[in-house]
Amino acid sequence: MNTTAIPQPEATSIEASSRDQLQLFIGIFYFVLSVVILIFNLTVQYTIAESQDLTAPAYHIMLNLGVLLWLQVFVQAFGGLFSISHSIFHFWFMKIIGAVLNSCWVGSIAFTLLLAFNRFVVVCFPSKADKIFTSFNLNLMIGLLWIWPVASFFVMYLTPFTTMRYAISEFVWSHDKGPWSPVMEDCEVFSIIAMIALCAIFYIPVFYNLFMMKKKMLSGKVASVSERRVLFHGMSIFGYNFLLMFVFAAHKFLFTNTRWTFVVVNTLWILNSGINPSLYLIFNK
Repeated sequence: MNTTAIPQPEATSIEASSRDQLQLFIGIFYFVLSVVILIFNLTVQYTIAESQDLTAPAYHIMLNLGVLLWLQVFVQAFGGLFSISHSIFHFWFMKIIGAVLNSCWVGSIAFTLLLAFNRFVVVCFPSKADKIFTSFNLNLMIGLLWIWPVASFFVMYLTPFTTMRYAISEFVWSHDKGPWSPVMEDCEVFSIIAMIALCAIFYIPVFYNLFMMKKKMLSGKVASVSERRVLFHGMSIFGYNFLLMFVFAAHKFLFTNTRWTFVVVNTLWILNSGINPSLYLIFNK
């Protein structure tokens, strides 16, 4: 995920004081919002992990997705601390957590795609769901997604050729000007666009089967309600990620690159980590 930092002119003492106050305010806002969402996310994740009734493959996927989301918001809390303290503490500390942030962002889209595929199989081919999503197959798919894109992107960001940095004065995480940064950004963007497109491909027939061919749903009233909940949960996550990706890609062309544009973009990124647990509570009252 990337934004273009804006050059900062030399400031007078009054402007510098105003800037410091703004950095303090935005830093506190980022930190408090991130910590609240982090606690909320961890609470819901614990509920899913401990519940005896939530053993379907979709919930295992959602559990892993939740881990990636709370890792992102954990890093975002440090972005707030960077703004509050006017310091990144240490370059390698920022580099490592920046690598965690962006690799988990790409990984969360991959798990959203896996959830979409699960819903596609369960709704459109219910007789094959148990054969495709066996315990072995599910663990294999989850393991592969942790290798790519999470681990692979993380390792790339640890090289000296590209870094995810936090721009304190712009209040946003962005790629540095390293030689590999443009390539990494393109790989992320095209990977995410491809995965979101595949999500849409999976959800179109699912949506059609639910509302136009209800006979395709799993038999039984209880199972049907449960599957609908998970389905709408997954579709909502996909919808927010689609919106988020559009904002990240289009804000450079639709809006002026100001600090407040970056604040809105980064706030949407932070809120993304609260969408999954919020939807879980909405659809599992």
